[in-house]
Amino acid sequence: MFGRNKNEKPEAKHDVKYISGHSMHPKGKDTQALFFADRLELKNLDISIPYASITRLGGQEDRHITKTRVFCTGIIPGLLWKKIFRYTVIEYNDGFMNQSIVLDFHKDAERVQKGLYQNMIDAKQHEKEQET
Repeated sequence: MFGRNKNEKPEAKHDVKYISGHSMHPKGKDTQALFFADRLELKNLDISIPYASITRLGGQEDRHITKTRVFCTGIIPGLLWKKIFRYTVIEYNDGFMNQSIVLDFHKDAERVQKGLYQNMIDAKQHEKEQET
């Protein structure tokens, strides 16, 4: 995949919901995020994001009414009590244009986002050291 060594093992894997954002993939899809030493890959979407190409990493919150909450708490409280969904937004340049993708790492969002940020910083520092 992506011209990389097929025997290369990811350092970590997470189930993820791709929400939207990439020009080639307008619809959401359940997939797997594969974390390698130098990049993040989204399995089955042919998206590879080198950490050094990330220009912005952030979070986004969205509130939704879920059927389970309405069913368990009754109509009025269920409609008023919205569940908070935390999404990870990754902006990067794919070599052709700027892309911005939205991912749902479910309950791992905060931990994964911290790791992604550290990988991005390390990659950018490594690039700077290579230039000098």
